Amino acid sequence: CLPETRMAILDEIEGFIDGTKSDNTKRVILLTGGAGTGKSAIAHTIAERFDTGLRLGSSCFFDSTIPMRRDAVAVFRIIARDLASFDQDIKAKLWETIKENQAIRTIVSIREQFENFILKPTETLSLLGPIVIVMDAFDECDNREEFLEIFAANVSKLPDNFRFLLTARPEDDILQCLQALDCVHVMRMDESTSKGSTNEDIEKFIRHELQRVSFKLDRRWPNGSWVTKLVESSDGLFLWASTACSFIKPSRNEISEPAEQFNALVSDRGIIGNIDELYQKVLERKFHNRVGYDKRLSNFKTLMKKILAAKVPLSWAALNDIFNSESISEITEEILPHLGAFLTGTDEMTSPIQFLHFSFKEFLTNPTRGKQFYVGEDAHSANYEFALASLRLMNSLKADICSLRDPMTLNPPTEEIQRHIHNWESIAYACRFWEVHLEESDVPIADDIQVIEFLSVHVLHWIEALSLANQLSVASTSMDSISKVSVENWKNHLKLAADVKRMVIAFHPLVSKHCLQIYHSAMLFIPRNTELFKQYSRNNPLPYELLYPPSEWQALLCTMEGHSDVVTSVVFSPHGDRLASCSLDGTVRFWDSQTGKQIGEAMTGHTNWVNSVVFSPQGDRLASCSDDNTVRLWDVQTGKQIGEAMTGHTDPVNSVVFSPQGDHLASCSNDGTVRLWDSQTGKQFGEAMTGHTDKVNSVVFSPQGDHLASCSNDGTVRLWNSQAGKQNGQAMTGHTGSVNSVVFSPQGDRLASCSDDHTVRLWDLQTGEQIGGAMTGHTGSVLSVVFSPQGDRLATCSADCTVCFWDSQTGKQIGEAMMGHTDFVSHIVFSPQGDRLASCSHDNTVRLWDSQTGKQIGETMIETMTGHTGSVNSVVFSPQGDRLATGSHDHTVCLWDSQTGKQIGEAMTGHTDPVNSVVFSSQGNRLASCAFDSTVRFWDLQTGKQIAEAMTGNIGWVECIVFSPQGDRLASGSSNGKVCLWDSQTGKQIGETMTGHTDSINSVVFSPQGDRLATCSYDGTVCFWDSQTGKQIGEAMTRHTNQVNSIVFSPQGDRLASCSNDNTVRLWDSQTGKQIGDAMAGHIDAVTSVVFSPQ
Repeated sequence: CLPETRMAILDEIEGFIDGTKSDNTKRVILLTGGAGTGKSAIAHTIAERFDTGLRLGSSCFFDSTIPMRRDAVAVFRIIARDLASFDQDIKAKLWETIKENQAIRTIVSIREQFENFILKPTETLSLLGPIVIVMDAFDECDNREEFLEIFAANVSKLPDNFRFLLTARPEDDILQCLQALDCVHVMRMDESTSKGSTNEDIEKFIRHELQRVSFKLDRRWPNGSWVTKLVESSDGLFLWASTACSFIKPSRNEISEPAEQFNALVSDRGIIGNIDELYQKVLERKFHNRVGYDKRLSNFKTLMKKILAAKVPLSWAALNDIFNSESISEITEEILPHLGAFLTGTDEMTSPIQFLHFSFKEFLTNPTRGKQFYVGEDAHSANYEFALASLRLMNSLKADICSLRDPMTLNPPTEEIQRHIHNWESIAYACRFWEVHLEESDVPIADDIQVIEFLSVHVLHWIEALSLANQLSVASTSMDSISKVSVENWKNHLKLAADVKRMVIAFHPLVSKHCLQIYHSAMLFIPRNTELFKQYSRNNPLPYELLYPPSEWQALLCTMEGHSDVVTSVVFSPHGDRLASCSLDGTVRFWDSQTGKQIGEAMTGHTNWVNSVVFSPQGDRLASCSDDNTVRLWDVQTGKQIGEAMTGHTDPVNSVVFSPQGDHLASCSNDGTVRLWDSQTGKQFGEAMTGHTDKVNSVVFSPQGDHLASCSNDGTVRLWNSQAGKQNGQAMTGHTGSVNSVVFSPQGDRLASCSDDHTVRLWDLQTGEQIGGAMTGHTGSVLSVVFSPQGDRLATCSADCTVCFWDSQTGKQIGEAMMGHTDFVSHIVFSPQGDRLASCSHDNTVRLWDSQTGKQIGETMIETMTGHTGSVNSVVFSPQGDRLATGSHDHTVCLWDSQTGKQIGEAMTGHTDPVNSVVFSSQGNRLASCAFDSTVRFWDLQTGKQIAEAMTGNIGWVECIVFSPQGDRLASGSSNGKVCLWDSQTGKQIGETMTGHTDSINSVVFSPQGDRLATCSYDGTVCFWDSQTGKQIGEAMTRHTNQVNSIVFSPQGDRLASCSNDNTVRLWDSQTGKQIGDAMAGHIDAVTSVVFSPQ
């Protein structure tokens, strides 16, 4: 607000915040008023006042025209970030919360955000005095229903000194939710400010805004009478006054007479207090009195359609660059400078163009309000024009657009990119939103030839640009849209789109930080039979060649880790966007099915193993069952348990399932019974269903919900009437072992069952008879069976660690068994679309598979190199990468061609005990080896012969060796704690044996300059040595509390890193021998190797 205006309402709000105007029960002030009444100005002023007094906790301002500023999901993140900057205790608490569970940083649940980002970090806050949080224009917030519900239910749980100021238009849902709360004080602009005080404030505002042209107005309307006329015409609306002042003042880009502009406004009584009529009058004046009104009006609409269609505000320069035509440049040049009363960015080429007030956007997009200036029609064409323009702009993309050259270079910051690429704003926009515009245009993607050109030529360049723009995830969603095309001649393009998505998922961690790795690591390792490789490898030569590159994508998409014991069940949500899993560790967990990341914290409550989980049909609840004899319900959004545990079973509960309508639950148990529950109240329906003579392993509803099927260790499958709780017909027999799982077909006419007898069987529900023969193929107990959503396939998993697909009509196995799990596969489930399969295993992992290919996982990339007759203890590449050397327990050293995998020459013999280590010289022309026979030997790689005599200066076994950077010396470390230096030309020992360690040497390494050595030992110490004199430098470094396994110098040689069985990594100053900082802790077991990045 302008100084000395709105004083009464500002003081009243301040009084409520600091407690002088009310008791401390009023924590929330809801300020409501119509558009243009000045709510935002008041909110900004309150924020400034309390910021000056160091009491502003956070401020966020919603804007429906900007996606990132209208999303409720982002609100609590913003508040948490601001509160962390405001108070160090909150920052520390927030960090503790995130450190305990890194996955919560990406949660999208508003409820979980409030609990983790706001409630937990502030629950022990001891700071005195009010902490103010301002949320302006809340009526422009998306998803506000959920936000309001959570805010209303939890605001009273926050510290007593938290105060919220919310401003909003008086919309029913906001008022109904908040005004009923005791902690909310509602203020209405029309009630909180008198008309007289409002007019006084508007007068002050007008005099301030028009002070530069007031002398011109006084000539026509002396003694300031013009101010009175404007105040009367505003009718109490600050927005009216602000727009009028912007219209009257001449802008930098136009010549206008303020008196004429003023007269046009006050002479029309119809616009008094009417913002729409004011918009009409101002726009008419801008265009009507000029030659070519119709053309100007058409140009105005053309420009406004583009501004409205933009997904984020674009600058004048970016608009011109995206559309790149003389006509657009002329239109922006002609129209934009005259719209300063309505838009920002009208007089500066690089400033974003945004609506000054949401009401102008409403005016333009409502035919009744906008009249001849209405531009809301035909939004499809505006989006299509944007899509085409974006695709044209992306044709200018090229590899290494920022001239980074080195693929290991980290992506530069935005400012540096903008300095290098003058039109980066428009390029980043086009790359991010071309597909969104195309989809919203309703023009079929397959009809656009530019999409084909883009897919064929610029996909890799596009991914590079998305990485630079920090928008790499956009690639997956864009390719998903392309995959929906069902045109015959698009088959190859669809394959390419699918390949792009797989590549982005596979290489996201690397490419998101190093954009050029899309051409290097990504292209190097993608399968050779893919459409992507075929199209792009021709013009993008690979930096290296793999010996045996993959030919097809693996079926495995990702592995999710987090459970600390066997995973017993996994299930997709109805929408397919998340997975739930349960484990013998007693927890239930949620996962993002696209990224494999855990969502929120593990859900605890069961006191024993959790055996099964299932989503409700609506996806809002999850049921679980356990060896603690209970069934529990969970809220999917919050992860909190709903109500009490359902008790009744007298033994572990093995399976639980929702009815198709979601109103009932069924469970089965080791007590031999099946039970029905009301899923709302948790009460049991009727009596337990009995009939099985052994524990019941699985229960499932028919698709119609009128029947249940169960299977048991008694070898039978039984059908039940779910209404009466009675068995239908006779038990279905045929299995010769325990029946582990049973499932209805999607049509409800068949049942599939699987058993410890290694078979899968199909049953006709009309007759109760088996259909065809048993399906055989697994070599262990079949633990789970499931139909695909279409019913044409079955998937099974087994104790033989495999997953298999079957044709449900013929009973024939489809493809090979899918291998990858290293222990029993206990449960499988199809995604709702049927394109993915999730499996969980006793190896503690959940895996995702491509259900279309069913390819065996992990095709061998490098053939086994056979030649040694004992275990291989050491392997090393030559500096040129063309050869490999190995040392073995069979006492020999072998040389291999790294391209073909073939052995070069005969095995090199001479050692009389197992070979511990081999190493190439820096020139790659000789090899050194060490062994348990207490010798070090040099080998000529041309002849394979030993050079000179064996070096025998060490008394104990020789554990490790290393060449100096210059290749003229070799250092060795021995089991007796001694270190020796050798002349690599003569094989003679240099100087005396270096002593200092009291136990075996695990690693010896030269500094990059070659002037010093570092060693580490079982004795828990690290030592430095002068490589010229063999003298120890300083004292041994003794901070590790267990054996030190590996050491490495930084590339510059100024630091040394070490790792140990004490589970830590430590950094040392190589000049002083002092530890740098604290030990790096986090590993839960011995750290066996450590290495610096090349930088």
